[in-house]
Amino acid sequence: MNNIGIRTQDLFNLVNEQRQKNHQKVFENRAMAIIFSMAFMALTKEWIDFKKEFIGITGEQINIIEMICREKFNVELQGAIEPFALIAGQSPVYQQIKNAYR
Repeated sequence: MNNIGIRTQDLFNLVNEQRQKNHQKVFENRAMAIIFSMAFMALTKEWIDFKKEFIGITGEQINIIEMICREKFNVELQGAIEPFALIAGQSPVYQQIKNAYR
């Protein structure tokens, strides 16, 4: 499966926009990063640091992120995250983007 990249700020904005539509309190970015990182680790035994501006994930991991959104943030984002993802593979563009957000 190709690697996919996503900006964490886009993900956080998407979650908070959905929470606002549902008349729920929004989360601060820092809190969201911690919750996402810890929940992802608990589910997969893999660490992704959601405090970074850009994260590399696989297509399968999008499903896990959607599950975290549903279970931890009470928002349904099935199919909404993928449009924000950048298909990355191992292209030089992916490496440039990844390195720029480290």
